[in-house]
This record gives sequence, C-alpha cells and structure tokens, in this order.
Amino acid sequence: MAKKKVTNGSTYKKQELVDLMHGLMQVEDLKSVGLAVCAQENISRHINDMLKDIEDKAIPSSAFLALAGEMQQYNMETEIEKVKAKEAEPENAKLIEERKKQLDVVAELLQAEVDIKLFKIDKKDLPIEITSKQLGMINLIVK
Repeated sequence: MAKKKVTNGSTYKKQELVDLMHGLMQVEDLKSVGLAVCAQENISRHINDMLKDIEDKAIPSSAFLALAGEMQQYNMETEIEKVKAKEAEPENAKLIEERKKQLDVVAELLQAEVDIKLFKIDKKDLPIEITSKQLGMINLIVK
C-alpha cells in the first residue's frame, strides 16, 4: 500500500477549495494589499493547479452545448411538453445522459482530498469593509 505524501499543508476537499475561490472572488474589490496578495497567492499558485482536473472534466461536449443552445428557445415553464419531447429524442437523450455521467465524475472529484498549504492572512490585515458573509467565505485563509 502506498504511503500518503505528507507536506506542511492541511487536507481539504476540492469542494472547499472551489468555495474558497468563489469567496476570494467576492472580496476582490475590497481595498487591502494583504488580502490582494493573499488572494493572488492562493489562486494563481495553489488552487488553480489543484482544481485543473475538475475544470477539464467539467467542459461539456460541443454536441451538448449545441443542444443546450437549441433548448434555450423554449420557455421552460410554458413549453414543458416541447422541452420533454426534445429531450426524449434518442440522440438528445444520449447526450443528456452522457452529460449527467460527466457531472457525476466531477462531483466525485470535488470530494477528493488534497494536501495543500494555503497562504494565510492575519485578521488584523483584513479590510474594515469586509462583511461577516465575506469573512465566512474566506475563513480557510484567515488566521
């Protein structure tokens, strides 16, 4: 049995890193050099690399994108019968099923654990404009 590689980082699920990335995007307009450096360090040097496989696996096929484009012509509330008929066409049903399987793989990847050393920011270096909601979204990097 292979040994788990141990680093000076912590173990996170990839979903936590996705959530952190979204949180960092929510605070990107706040004025704070410390927060800006912290966000850039984490996104560009750490998180992007850890999530590359998910990004690659989540890309829908061109055929599915074409079908999605066609489906946008229907009002999903009033033309539900037309939507169902279009989805039931054999080639479309196959595309939809393939996309569901693809998203199941992505969901599995999001639960994978990774060891990563995140760049942290001291509470005292946070901008005073930060809200409790924003703070909660980036809590993984606040020390």
